[in-house]
Amino acid sequence: MQSHVKQAVGIPKIEDRIVQQALRMVLEPIFETDFLPCSHGFRQGHSPHTALRDVARMYPRVSWVVEGDIVGCFDNIPHNGLLKAVARRIADGKVLSFVSAFLKAGYMENWQYHKTYSGTPQGGILSPVLCNIFLHQLDESMESLGANTVQTSKEKDRRRNPAYVGYQGKILRIGAKLRQAPTRETRTALLKELLELKRKRRHRPYYDAPHQTK
Repeated sequence: MQSHVKQAVGIPKIEDRIVQQALRMVLEPIFETDFLPCSHGFRQGHSPHTALRDVARMYPRVSWVVEGDIVGCFDNIPHNGLLKAVARRIADGKVLSFVSAFLKAGYMENWQYHKTYSGTPQGGILSPVLCNIFLHQLDESMESLGANTVQTSKEKDRRRNPAYVGYQGKILRIGAKLRQAPTRETRTALLKELLELKRKRRHRPYYDAPHQTK
């Protein structure tokens, strides 16, 4: 039986902690082989710093990112869905029954017992592993839709603003002529034209506006 405080933070008894630690030692090595590299929460050798490192390495030229949050994640994980996710890799009936008992143990509040119909208590030793097991399905779904892939040069070029590309082409051609200019007067005229083109290019967005919101 687990005691319970507000904000859905569970405080397991010492006996529960021992059992949960044993279950964690069984489940974690098995599911660690399945978890994707993009998963950094509650994992050995992973942290917010490793997540930032991977973003910096994979997307060195991005100008914005989208941050999201799953509200009440621990509190709202469905027990049946979580047990099915565990059962995909665990066939031992005793392990599954222990996990089920942990999820459905209920909690005490103001000396009154409450059943738990969903969620895995925050504060439990086993909860972070179970949360990762359940959210692994989200990681797989997102990856199948193309998440965590670096944009290719061709994809990047397709999004570029035609006006910007036009000025860029002219600048390259003027630059080539400038390097081969035979006289000072010609170089001066080409340099003036080059500076004017660069000034105009600065007022054009690099990416086409309709694609910036996609």
